[in-house]
Amino acid sequence: MVVSAPGGDYALAQLAAPLPIADLTPGGGPWEVEIGFGKGRYLLRRCLEHPERRFAGIEQVAEYHRRFVSRARRRGAPNWLALRGEALYLLASVLPRGFAAAVHVYFPDPWPKARHHKRRLFDAETVDLVIGLLAPGGRLYFATDFLDYGELVLELLATLGVALVAVGVGLRLVFGDVTLAAGLTALLLAPDIFILLVRLVMDKDVPRRARWLIGGAIAYWISPIDLLPELFLGPIGYLDDLVVAVAVLSQVFTGDLEPYARKHWTGRQDLHVVLHDISAAARTLLGPAVHDRLKRLLARQGITLDDTRSPKGGGPPPA
Repeated sequence: MVVSAPGGDYALAQLAAPLPIADLTPGGGPWEVEIGFGKGRYLLRRCLEHPERRFAGIEQVAEYHRRFVSRARRRGAPNWLALRGEALYLLASVLPRGFAAAVHVYFPDPWPKARHHKRRLFDAETVDLVIGLLAPGGRLYFATDFLDYGELVLELLATLGVALVAVGVGLRLVFGDVTLAAGLTALLLAPDIFILLVRLVMDKDVPRRARWLIGGAIAYWISPIDLLPELFLGPIGYLDDLVVAVAVLSQVFTGDLEPYARKHWTGRQDLHVVLHDISAAARTLLGPAVHDRLKRLLARQGITLDDTRSPKGGGPPPA
């Protein structure tokens, strides 16, 4: 196991436990942790975009760890710490507790076979190791494209006393002062949004112009060739389809046309909140490059992807 910092590389045996992170990466900024950073692109981007914060990454694959360390040093980033080793061991025995303002876990290995479940990062016996990294008020961000695993994570946290609060893009789970924004749940809204599109385009009372735009959103959704193709990316490929649909619905169904959307909406959450929260999270869900390309594509069709507005309403879910 190796600990790398801007100033050098250290064998774990050379360092005290818990790890003296403040000595290895000096500074006064809050810490964020990414568990399983892979090739390190997101972690490095965060380091460069937020020099006022400090970042610790955990990765078991030696080549990925080496690649991140090399790039971070080449770019002159001073605010990082990279640990190479098995995540559960490092969480249990090496890293301090309660030091992180945010923890990021994106697409961890779901270990789908029952005999391998004990290896999962989120398991009944290990979830406290992840949550224990967080300082009061800290946030835990989790996303998976393995929906069964994602649902199990939600259930697991709920059994630990997590309060589930619907926020449109997904379920925001609050564990004391800890918040979990699960990218998974944006995908769980996709069936309700698609059903709404189909029902609206078939409703002859909906104005022709609105049905034409909705038909375009459906065509984009079912097309095998788009900015995030489902054929190659699996369920994650539906995120751009979801954002396109929400942009069209948000622009078309305002004022006198709003009742049509409410009439055909089958989701449990308030439609206004769903549309607002998916729009507001579009850049995070898609990444800056895909988000900006999609925004330009929609603009050419006269559709505004408004990812800055406030919710227009609330109240009970539509009947």
